[in-house]
Amino acid sequence: MVQNTYSYPIGVKVTAALEYNGGLWTASSSPRTWPNVDAQAAYTFSGYFSMPNVTVIIHSIATGNGADGQWYFDDEMTRVVNLASVGQPSISDFWHRGLH
Repeated sequence: MVQNTYSYPIGVKVTAALEYNGGLWTASSSPRTWPNVDAQAAYTFSGYFSMPNVTVIIHSIATGNGADGQWYFDDEMTRVVNLASVGQPSISDFWHRGLH
């Protein structure tokens, strides 16, 4: 969620990328258009990515559209997503779930 803290509406866009395997970055989906967010209002963005089989850091960057038409950096957030294994499945795992 992004909140416009200005006293007037602005165009806002969010981009995101994944960092993993010692610095490899890949892009996630991001909106092709951007909303004009009213003053003091909040807007929720959504997107998706293919999770690799390793822990990743998600970098999200918010930019705002200035009166001059240029996009300016506003804020950044990172989150770590750990990939964990629940262990090797056994045949009984499937049997109890009705897959027999």
